Amino acid sequence: MCLPPPETFETKEGTVLLVDDQPEQIDIIRSALERYFVIKVATRGTLAINIARTSKIDLILLDILMPDMDGHEVCRQIKNDPAISKIPIIFLTSKDGQHDEAVCLELGAVDFIRKPSSPLVLLTRCRNTIAYHHAKEKLHQKNKELAEKNQQLQELNNVLKNLATIDGLTGIPNRRKYDEYLVQAWNRALRDQSPISLIVIDIDFFKQFNDNYGHAAGDECLKNVAQTLASTMVRAIDLMARYGGEEFVCILPNTDAAGLIRVGNQLIENINRLYIPHRFSSVAKHVTISLGVGCPKTPFYVDRFLDQRLQEA
Repeated sequence: MCLPPPETFETKEGTVLLVDDQPEQIDIIRSALERYFVIKVATRGTLAINIARTSKIDLILLDILMPDMDGHEVCRQIKNDPAISKIPIIFLTSKDGQHDEAVCLELGAVDFIRKPSSPLVLLTRCRNTIAYHHAKEKLHQKNKELAEKNQQLQELNNVLKNLATIDGLTGIPNRRKYDEYLVQAWNRALRDQSPISLIVIDIDFFKQFNDNYGHAAGDECLKNVAQTLASTMVRAIDLMARYGGEEFVCILPNTDAAGLIRVGNQLIENINRLYIPHRFSSVAKHVTISLGVGCPKTPFYVDRFLDQRLQEA
């Protein structure tokens, strides 16, 4: 059999590192492969490892018997180095025996060729191994890109989900977020048998404010009030949301009546400090709020009371 003519190969198909200390073998292998691959040669194991670490190598042809470090140890060190462990290794040896082949494969080699080998067999195995190696690299890169795109998509979905639960005008959570969080907080309070408090907030005489100062001023008032209410929440578990119009709602998990009163008074005080002029209000010369509050001892008793009333009905 003869080798395919080099004209059938438009470019070199990769770089092969030949590790052998026998000049005759180096010449034979180089002559069989150099028309199709870039050939680098190392006559010692330590040199081979250094070349593998500093060059782009697509395949290592590794002799077993060498003076300073045998092929087995060279293979072991390469496979233990994450930076070069993925380079495929084909062992070349004049030794015969299934045991030697098994040892080489266990060390991580992908193939085992006994010398002397025909040039066509050597070329074919090298080409197949490099092609498979390149295909694996491309697949790994594609999977990596896919994982990155999936991560970006997940992040985008999270952003969209957050946007869907944020009020467009005030920038605080909206009614949808309130409804979702109320279920979570209520179930958690049921499970832990802990108190939970709710506050409903309304801007006093907001229609008169809007009608007389205009919708632009009304929107600005809503934004200022909303941000002030939200900034009053000092715990991550507390939620302030816009319920609709000039109404806001606050969920205070693990908060008893004393804590509820303290938070409620702080909300009123902070809005008063804004001192947004409102000469059309019947209760003050500035924007004020009214609160409706609720604090069951625990949701368990509320649920049990409701169940009892339903049974009586």
